[in-house]
Amino acid sequence: MKYLFLLLITNIGMTQECPSTHVQLLPEELTERQSQLQDSLDDCPNLTDAINLAKVYLEQKDPIIAEEVMLDALNDLVKSDKDRIYWIQNSIDNALFSKNTCQASQFLNELSFMPQEQTEYNKYRIKLLNSTKDQVLNSQTIGCALTESRSISFRGMKIKPKIDLAIHFEFNSDQLTAKGKQQSLQLATALKKLSKSHLILIGHTDSIGSDTYNMDLSQRRSQSVKNYLISFESDLNKRITTQGMGESQLLSQGTSNNDHQLNRRVEIQIQ
Repeated sequence: MKYLFLLLITNIGMTQECPSTHVQLLPEELTERQSQLQDSLDDCPNLTDAINLAKVYLEQKDPIIAEEVMLDALNDLVKSDKDRIYWIQNSIDNALFSKNTCQASQFLNELSFMPQEQTEYNKYRIKLLNSTKDQVLNSQTIGCALTESRSISFRGMKIKPKIDLAIHFEFNSDQLTAKGKQQSLQLATALKKLSKSHLILIGHTDSIGSDTYNMDLSQRRSQSVKNYLISFESDLNKRITTQGMGESQLLSQGTSNNDHQLNRRVEIQIQ
């Protein structure tokens, strides 16, 4: 019920029979690790070493090569659903390490399509929320995250993108703060460019207060975001619907201030 509201716009075995290569991730040994992992991959191509090699390149501040290694691994070494889940989890971690919210959101959307991985999905969802909840993300990042996923869809299913944004409200109110208006403006700019998309805003609260009060507050806050968006782009009125879920879908089960902050969110989803 407090002033921060979040806008949510969704060690597994490998199939390869190769020995595992464990290398200490010490900064002064990056070149040696890179060589060791590359030699291992040349001898026995396997997904674990490919992912570790990508992480080495990230530590060496070379995200382009790291991404190439990950895409090669996807195309050549991912042979099963378990491989794919492992690859996606590490892709999210890599994107968070690089502070690439767009990539992290896109990979997270893919993980949301795997029912057996909902626990892992929520874990990474919390990681991403923690990394962005105090920021005002620009429209380019939002628009990127709400487009097609970076890799192929899971089993050919179309993934409906979503993203987490921090939207601030006055305490116990549906009135946006100045920072909340800044973030909503960036969202409006991004949605204007996605002119054919239909969206749903789903409000969520923390567990403080009564169920009835929180249900009403979540609906009013999601509607408040919609009203602010259509004040900049009237066409969004026809493309956005709102819904309140109150405290019925808590993301974090903890009781700390940070847990409550993570649970206060609005889910925005491309339909």
